[in-house]
Amino acid sequence: MKRLALPLLIFSLSFAPSVSASPYTLQYGGRLVSNTGRPLNGPVALTVNFFNASTGNTLLATQAFASVALQDGLFNLSIDLSPASFETVFASSEVWIEVVDITNGKIYPRQKFGAVPFAFKVPTDGLTLGYDATGKMRVQGIGPAALPSGNPSDGQILKWKDGTGWEWGPDNAALRLRCSVTKLRRLLFE
Repeated sequence: MKRLALPLLIFSLSFAPSVSASPYTLQYGGRLVSNTGRPLNGPVALTVNFFNASTGNTLLATQAFASVALQDGLFNLSIDLSPASFETVFASSEVWIEVVDITNGKIYPRQKFGAVPFAFKVPTDGLTLGYDATGKMRVQGIGPAALPSGNPSDGQILKWKDGTGWEWGPDNAALRLRCSVTKLRRLLFE
């Protein structure tokens, strides 16, 4: 293993919680070193390329970063992939990542993508759970019936309506409890 040429990789996947972020954000980190093995100082301009082979020009996606901070040569990037780019990159049986240090004119050897198993999209039955146009998971229905439209009002709960479907309705538990207490008083004190 070429210790001087290989960046240390720290790789994790996460879904970005913000609406403005891409549906697929990859957290990628590494260490940039000089030819003598010394950590580089920043900021530096980097490009991250995704390939489907360890060598060759089969570029799947690329992303440029104009000013990346380095601390003892270490960097951390958030790589935002659109749904189309994500599908292109991860449809391949192998994915290789290449870091290009534009500032210092160095191309680091490609590293094979590897990650802890992670569900990018949970399989759904299309009745209970599904995905909207932005890729967010939504509850669509429970059992054979769709959920009622709109949002519930304060104090309302989801209730099964006479075997025909779901509806938003009042929570009658408090009413039943009041009735039960009234009946209990009658039994004890009358």
